[in-house]
Amino acid sequence: MNPSILLSLEDRTQLVNLANRASPDCLLDADQILILEALLDVAHASHESCVLPCYVGLNDRITLVSDSAPNDSYSFSIVLPLEEDIDTNRIGIGKPVAMACLGRPLGGSAVWIGPRGVCTMKIAHIEKQRAATGVS
Repeated sequence: MNPSILLSLEDRTQLVNLANRASPDCLLDADQILILEALLDVAHASHESCVLPCYVGLNDRITLVSDSAPNDSYSFSIVLPLEEDIDTNRIGIGKPVAMACLGRPLGGSAVWIGPRGVCTMKIAHIEKQRAATGVS
């Protein structure tokens, strides 16, 4: 199995609940929900512990590196909307950069539209986190 977007079953369930507004912390607007639904439509779900560490999931701390400028990097965690804190680099799933990375493989590219236009960066590092304890 080599899907381009792979989520854990737990992450997929949380994201489906968020998209269906069944989650009490749904702070996504209609456009963000449409993008999330599109991602869920193409994503595969797995419980295989040998495969999932190579894919970006919720609460993971990731590092992106620019293809054109290797010294240009950005590290952050992807979190649910209520857990977002820009000051501590906890980026909510509704943000374009978070949506571009979620479910993507290590070494893959994340492409999103930012304030200055189209951004493309490589997923250079994934540090898995446990949502409940915050311990890696």
